[in-house]
Amino acid sequence: MSAWGGAGTPDLAAFIESPDLDARLALVDAETAAHGLHLTREIPIVLPHGGGPARIRGYEGIDSLGRPVHAIRVATTRSVVMAAGPLDPRETARDVATELVPALMTDDGGRAAAFQSGTDLTGDGATSVVARSETGQLTIWRVTSLGASPYPVVMAAPATLGLDVDGDGRVDLVGNLVADSPDSISPRLNDAATFDGVRFSDRTEGARAFHAALVEAAKSDDKASDEVRIRRAIERAWHAVLAGRSKDEALKELASEAVPPRLRVAFDHYVSVISSVPGGPAPRTPGGT
Repeated sequence: MSAWGGAGTPDLAAFIESPDLDARLALVDAETAAHGLHLTREIPIVLPHGGGPARIRGYEGIDSLGRPVHAIRVATTRSVVMAAGPLDPRETARDVATELVPALMTDDGGRAAAFQSGTDLTGDGATSVVARSETGQLTIWRVTSLGASPYPVVMAAPATLGLDVDGDGRVDLVGNLVADSPDSISPRLNDAATFDGVRFSDRTEGARAFHAALVEAAKSDDKASDEVRIRRAIERAWHAVLAGRSKDEALKELASEAVPPRLRVAFDHYVSVISSVPGGPAPRTPGGT
């Protein structure tokens, strides 16, 4: 059949590839097989706004160094709109999220809940895909019929959990700042980020309220040991700064603590960590500044 219509006019439809999800998946199968990957999970979805049927696929394999590797592919009827992984064996940083997370399981007051890949987790009308890195760090992708991109995340700690910290029924990201080496103080320095319409941020009102509650939970106890007293003081200062309160006041309160010589090095380290956290007044608009 000729691609030209009457009077020498080209028939543009002949140059447009017809929608075919099976054909796209066949291409994905060939590409991932070349990487030595095998399919472990498939999530059928229908993209919103007339985007049509699509498939979210998770893959696993072993690289040339014997390490487990993962990959994610999302195919529509017209193209592969998301491709994450596998990591190159020469890649030393293993914090890129390439493993498909079908659902982030949570415990909401004793009731199991799940934030599932393939649904709209942020409320922005797009399909979400959750991915995890080898180090446990989470990334949430925004997927449409035209392409995909990870939502930006602004946090003082790596995001490793999905929870609903502000009670709006949407997923929020939570993580804990882990020390390079354990010490006798070992405070729990966690952070939370809620979605502000564009990104996950710890400078939203919901995230600030999360930290404000933890300031109260870290009240001092005169009967506590030096380790516990200083741990609570550090946690209190950390959450106060992330709640949008004065960093200078938080550091001043820390400086007033009596620190035994055996704890001084660890204490000074955590003071430095808190000093590096961005401070500022609580935002009046979603996302803050």
